[in-house]
Amino acid sequence: MNRSDVYRILTKRVLLGAAVHKGNSYPGEHDAIITQAQWDAVQAILKINPRGRINQSQNTTAPLLRGLIFDSDGNAMSPSP
Repeated sequence: MNRSDVYRILTKRVLLGAAVHKGNSYPGEHDAIITQAQWDAVQAILKINPRGRINQSQNTTAPLLRGLIFDSDGNAMSPSP
């Protein structure tokens, strides 16, 4: 299962208990799997540019070991290739 599969699943209206036929959504005979509020929240996230979401999440998380590991001279260690 890859990213495009997950996106495809998250855009299926069947999660709301609806059936879609030829682009039209109709009430289904099954119960909704998620609430309308959850659906709206997910769709709002999916509308944001994927690169923007990635950059935003990567820029907000600090390295876990920053300031915790030092060499014998007291210098902070950093990753190197």
